[in-house]
Amino acid sequence: SEGTLLIDTGQPGNEPMITETLNELGNKEIKFVINTHNHGDHTGNNKSLAANATIIDGENYNKFIENGTLKNCAATIKTKFNKCYSMSFNDTEIGLIPTPGTHSSSDMFIYFPKQGLAHLGDLLLTQSFPAINETVKEYMAILESAIATFPEDTLFVGGHGKDFSMQDLKEYKVMLNKTIEITLEEMQKGKDIFQMRRAGILDKYSEYNNFLYWLNTNFWIGSIYNSYSQK
Repeated sequence: SEGTLLIDTGQPGNEPMITETLNELGNKEIKFVINTHNHGDHTGNNKSLAANATIIDGENYNKFIENGTLKNCAATIKTKFNKCYSMSFNDTEIGLIPTPGTHSSSDMFIYFPKQGLAHLGDLLLTQSFPAINETVKEYMAILESAIATFPEDTLFVGGHGKDFSMQDLKEYKVMLNKTIEITLEEMQKGKDIFQMRRAGILDKYSEYNNFLYWLNTNFWIGSIYNSYSQK
């Protein structure tokens, strides 16, 4: 009844597809856009689709706290994260959880408790390895906090790829931990990135090479190496 809220607006060129979907849903005026982060494939149609909408992202929380749009959600949404804000729209409470620093400076999770839905943006790429570098330890801590925060029946939407159940998310984390363990064992033997790549130490997990092709096992070996080599 209050209008439409969008999570991200896609990459440039996707506007017709989004508009078609909005028409199917009744084409209510877009009142809010919440961007999971500031990369162009998630904000590419902000201006064209949401010229008259309020856009909330990880760089402008303070403005919306000051004007009352966002409030501290500690009283209503319990999380394992340091910060959490909430807003009300269409009789629905929406949680905005800042999770910056591993993929981009403005990452956030958007949580709809009433609907049992959590959008994790590009901190969840369900069919590939994570798009991070030198922040693997921090990223794994974020996944652990997500598993501890959200109810078991939550449906997780990622920035790219299929949706996940909680069990899917847990299994994804187990897979990542195993690849980290394998890579660290090889690092302890004195092997560098290129030796590990040539040896194909993560070939067992090559199924994750096929969706976002550049986020392949070679990329992930480099991310683990760079993260755990940091002093």
